[in-house]
Amino acid sequence: MECKFLLNTCSNLNNKLHSSFLCKECINGNNYEHIDNFKTIIKQLNKTEMEINFKTKVYLSSSNSYGIVREKEEVDIEVCIGVQETTCSGYFEFYDINSGGEEWYAEGSLEFSGMVLNGYDGIFELPNFIIDKLKELGYTINL
Repeated sequence: MECKFLLNTCSNLNNKLHSSFLCKECINGNNYEHIDNFKTIIKQLNKTEMEINFKTKVYLSSSNSYGIVREKEEVDIEVCIGVQETTCSGYFEFYDINSGGEEWYAEGSLEFSGMVLNGYDGIFELPNFIIDKLKELGYTINL
């Protein structure tokens, strides 16, 4: 059976969506499953492959073109980082625990090339607690 989208899952890549041209097991025809349903492909592409949640205590500030307009020492925050390797993208979100995000909140996107973070969007400067966590997970930072 020919795969019309040339996409497969196989045990070689832990059932991650990939092209059969990149996988020796798929090329050899062993242990793979064709994916011919477009809805299945979209569902796989949109699936978050890794999500990390943690809490930390940080200094936060808010600024504009006039400078710092608000700041607070030792804010307890909840952080979420998600990575979608099949689309080379990810996201982050953090908020203060005390107000549930009413006082401090930020979110944005992450751009990867393999295991290298090479871009982000959503806030002026990517916080060290996100950079440090990505490094801890084996990512290289190239911003």
